[in-house]
Amino acid sequence: MSALMSLTKQAKTLTKLQIKLITGLIQQTRYRVRNQAILLLSVRAGLRAKEIAGLTWEMVTDADGQLSSAIHLRDVASKGRSGRIIPLNRELRGVLKRHCHVSTYAARKCMASPCFTLQQSRHSTYSSLQFGTGAMFCARSD
Repeated sequence: MSALMSLTKQAKTLTKLQIKLITGLIQQTRYRVRNQAILLLSVRAGLRAKEIAGLTWEMVTDADGQLSSAIHLRDVASKGRSGRIIPLNRELRGVLKRHCHVSTYAARKCMASPCFTLQQSRHSTYSSLQFGTGAMFCARSD
């Protein structure tokens, strides 16, 4: 019975006021561009924490290495076989563009490298993003 109930649970969404308050908090953090990109990937593109952690540069750039107009989320980064193409809205694209400039050239040169790294490691993990974004960003983890 509990397995059936978990299938019907809907992810909680943030209100416009909550997003505005979180954005204000993010502006006070050390890695504000990265944190803003993570927030917007969750609330604007609907990505889960696992999908954000699995996002690589090749999924957000075109063949010329320029930021694409959509995220090409592969099955390996998504939940099960739910890989998909997600259009980028103007706000998210702008933040990702700034994040791309802030990220080291070496990280962007290897298109298979993750888009987001944490201070203490060279890559993001699902559990670290879920923990790090839990209360502050309310990132989807289903």
